[in-house]
Amino acid sequence: MGNLQVTLADPRRHPVTNITASDDLLAASRVICGATYDLARRGMTPLIVGGDCSILIGIVNGLRRHDPDVGLITVDGHFDMHTPLTSPSGDAADMEITLLTDPTGPFATLGTDMPALALNRVAFIGPRDHDEMNKMGSPLPHEISPRPFIADAPALAHITATDAAESAIEHLRGAGAKGFWLHIDLDVLSTEDMPAVDFPQPGGLSWAELSETTRVLVRDPGFRGMSIAILNPNLDQGGTVSMRTATWLNTVLSKPSYTENP
Repeated sequence: MGNLQVTLADPRRHPVTNITASDDLLAASRVICGATYDLARRGMTPLIVGGDCSILIGIVNGLRRHDPDVGLITVDGHFDMHTPLTSPSGDAADMEITLLTDPTGPFATLGTDMPALALNRVAFIGPRDHDEMNKMGSPLPHEISPRPFIADAPALAHITATDAAESAIEHLRGAGAKGFWLHIDLDVLSTEDMPAVDFPQPGGLSWAELSETTRVLVRDPGFRGMSIAILNPNLDQGGTVSMRTATWLNTVLSKPSYTENP
């Protein structure tokens, strides 16, 4: 359906919010919010591609304006729960979950009278940035109430990707969420599988594990749409990673055939 005309151009941290490109972010989030709301209102299941994880601020607000009771599942190599004071960069992509769940901030509801997204209606699958969070003094979701669902890297050493996805859905239902948005940050993959990301880390999922997780989530009746972010084409010499990603996406969004294993 084309591109949304949004950009985060200001390289400075805002003197009040301490967020980089804060005014740009607010304007962009409102545009993304309006587009997402319109698609949801029309009964569509959007796929939103591009940029970084800050796009979630507009997406979640737009979806919740149509259906206030939806939750969020993030499949991401990072928790994205720094605060404006602890984020090393000030980029909203470091902290969009914090901004969405902060009832006092300007980004949680984009000026509406909706309550902020409840943290227990968020599910994390795949993050592995505990050391950075601790180093910067950012709170880990394990330490915050109400408790979100967490299947981080240590947990995934003991359960399958499929089990994590099914448990995330059950958690959100138990928290009263009626459906969910799925966000995939491609740095949840190992650097060997996904080298075209700005912040590589040790560990990560394989393409097969990401496929298992995604298939479970997109085929659930509560699935309301999906966003994908972080692939940096400047780091993808020859376009092979982008082509691999497009092939993967086509596969996991295709309807299952009778020959596929249950």
